[in-house]
Amino acid sequence: MKKLLTFLATTFTLCLVLLPSSARAVSPPTALFVGDTDVLGGGYWATDALTGKLTEVQSTDVYSVCYDTASAILYLNDATITGGTDAAVIQYEYNEYGDYFFYGIYAKGGDLTISLSGTNTVTAANSSESSESMSSAGVFSDRCSLTFTGDGALTSSAGSGSFNSSGVYMYSTSKIALTLTGGVNITAAGGDAPSSYGVYILSDGDATGTTMTVSGSTLTATSGDGEECYGVDINCINDAVLDVYNSEINVKGFGSNPKLSDGLRLTNNSYYGSYGDVSMTVDGSIVNVSGSTEGVSLYSINNCTLTVTDSTFTAVSDGISQLYYCYGASITSSEKEASVTVTDSTFTAVCNPSSRYSTGFSALSIETDTALTITGSEFTAIGDDCGISALDTASFVADNSTIVCSSSYVTPSGNGNWLICNGENASVQGDITLPRDITVKDSLIIPEGAALTVPEGLTLTVAEYAQLTNNGTLKIYSEG
Repeated sequence: MKKLLTFLATTFTLCLVLLPSSARAVSPPTALFVGDTDVLGGGYWATDALTGKLTEVQSTDVYSVCYDTASAILYLNDATITGGTDAAVIQYEYNEYGDYFFYGIYAKGGDLTISLSGTNTVTAANSSESSESMSSAGVFSDRCSLTFTGDGALTSSAGSGSFNSSGVYMYSTSKIALTLTGGVNITAAGGDAPSSYGVYILSDGDATGTTMTVSGSTLTATSGDGEECYGVDINCINDAVLDVYNSEINVKGFGSNPKLSDGLRLTNNSYYGSYGDVSMTVDGSIVNVSGSTEGVSLYSINNCTLTVTDSTFTAVSDGISQLYYCYGASITSSEKEASVTVTDSTFTAVCNPSSRYSTGFSALSIETDTALTITGSEFTAIGDDCGISALDTASFVADNSTIVCSSSYVTPSGNGNWLICNGENASVQGDITLPRDITVKDSLIIPEGAALTVPEGLTLTVAEYAQLTNNGTLKIYSEG
């Protein structure tokens, strides 16, 4: 009987997979505009390469835009879409400021899949000169989960805004998801605005969580210039999840004089209260993130985790902020536990120095009872003030790994190799190669069995009156 039930369950699942899209259960949007055109009723359109406007065509003609009502799939094929300033504007009824948004694509309610072929562009109009409460979004999702798929590319650009400008803007009062899959290539670019985002996902009210997944695809997300600028910002009341599998993401949040400017921020919304966990998982991927203030910022009152496996992960802060801190990456749980786990990967966190505003520069900031576990990896943390800043309750275990750290509040344990520069002192364990120019102001200790190699083109400077204790091996290669 048990085998029969298993067989029936498997058969039922296969039947669901083999059903045509029109027969599957879908929850289509309740409103859908592409540029100035309402496409909710379905049909085919060509787009003008110069104006970005849509013209309805027959199904047998060459089309750039098609919406299938049965499957809730919007097909874009070498489409050029431009939102205007008249029809392509919507009042954002759930925004506390009652803002108006100019948009390139607008979807409300349900779930929408956007299937891409060829090279596509979506551009929203500038709104900065229209009103104090005008915003711009290339793709604007109002309580609608989005899935981008296909082998094509999409560049979604927002215009400048007097309030907000986002390449992709998503808002919901319930669970919402953004998914990139199937080899799709997405570029999301915010314009100049007081608040600017490449990708912005906000869920509040009764929201049960937010998930962003990048699988087998490519994402490039950049902000414009403003007071608060984020390449990717996921901000919700409950669980916030970012998963990156077999993909490449390049994210930058830039502000020339920002209050806050992070490459990637994943956080519970403290305005509404924080109830869920925050997690970021990277597997088999390349992740490059930079921000003026922080490269990567993960924050939760509850559990907060960063897991990197078989990947290259780089987080850089430019050291620019009106606040008193800058971090290459920060992982913080204010009341529970946080963890950073790096396995078979190359992990780099850097905080570049700046003479303006900020006084705290850490490559990696971990707080509360944080477990930092590095296995089979190359791990580098270089900050102007500190490589790793952590509470004394944090743990740091490095096995079969190479650790290079400008300084650390927590001492690593395990069988790894490392070079730790704590303040004016430096210490070596195992076999390490100098990754950058280093000046030792007080002491450098190379214990018995350890080896430090200075490659050609780099300099190890031992200051006058500093002490070099070499009980191991010191190899220096010079030019010529």
